[in-house]
Amino acid sequence: MRQSLIFKDSYKIVAIVIVATILNTITTYFSSFSRFNLFNIQNESVLLLINSLMFFIITFIVVFLIYRLFFSTSSQYSIAVIGYPKSGKTTFIIRCFDQIYKSRLLSLSLKLSGESTIQRVNEYIAKLKKGEAIGPTKDQDIFAYRASYVKGNLLKKNYKIEFGDFPGEDTEEYLENYGKWLHKTPYFKWVTQADAFIFVVDLGKYVLDGRSYVADYISAGRAAYETLMEIGREINNKVEKKPVMLLFNKADVINCINENEVSEESINKRAFGDLIPETENLNREVFDKISDQILEDFHDLIYFFKSHSSNFSVEFVSSFATMDSKYVGIEKSLYNLLP
Repeated sequence: MRQSLIFKDSYKIVAIVIVATILNTITTYFSSFSRFNLFNIQNESVLLLINSLMFFIITFIVVFLIYRLFFSTSSQYSIAVIGYPKSGKTTFIIRCFDQIYKSRLLSLSLKLSGESTIQRVNEYIAKLKKGEAIGPTKDQDIFAYRASYVKGNLLKKNYKIEFGDFPGEDTEEYLENYGKWLHKTPYFKWVTQADAFIFVVDLGKYVLDGRSYVADYISAGRAAYETLMEIGREINNKVEKKPVMLLFNKADVINCINENEVSEESINKRAFGDLIPETENLNREVFDKISDQILEDFHDLIYFFKSHSSNFSVEFVSSFATMDSKYVGIEKSLYNLLP
């Protein structure tokens, strides 16, 4: 094993020797500009300009090689998906990967990694294709969906991405254990170490419970983020600079609101059933009108996030409804959250 590790890193040792040789050669040549006059230029000002340009180009190439060899390493980047039970957190994550599989998000170089992630994502995508709801996450602990992500073209950087999905619980059990709070759960400890945060608003519950749900969620979201900031200050971790997204999930219920079909049966069919809702199209004009009203209802929480986070965004998302031939908000959410 030791010999294999030495062999694995031997190219770096050779690279260091090569880079040192190049830098030494540059220093030697440019100690006297007259030595580097390939075109026999007599004008010293022109010669100085040409030599300076050559020096810059060679230095850039050397720095680029050093960066690629020694600094283009993988960085951990975790995304916490936070929300009440049955708010569609897992389905949102799976739909994101589903769209990447279908090459709908061509500019994202994101690939699944790890046997458990690959198996679970494919299992859940199959359930969606069969018309079955994914249901709540049944793990006893957090399940991290892992992926590798390459950012950039010339100066590429590799990331190991984790989407933290929390165990789903019965709503009554959740309320009994933690009340309306999001930061009281044992899984919130993982959230405090995350690099980005998604606060998931359940538009199905918003329609069914109205002001009660809005008031509870605003209090819970604000308390959770204040807790994150307080912990961040204690460990010198600037939470305020990390991406925060307020994600209004199950946007397909906007059609229910527009058609005045806000009965519990109608909402449950789209938002909480054992079978997934049929794919339907959202009208842009209707969407803009109703989403503006929803944003107004959550104004206090949006204002709070804007006041405290330098990297805050709002997205409406549906894993089933489409607009402009794309699932609502899926693509934009990923672009906003990834490093």
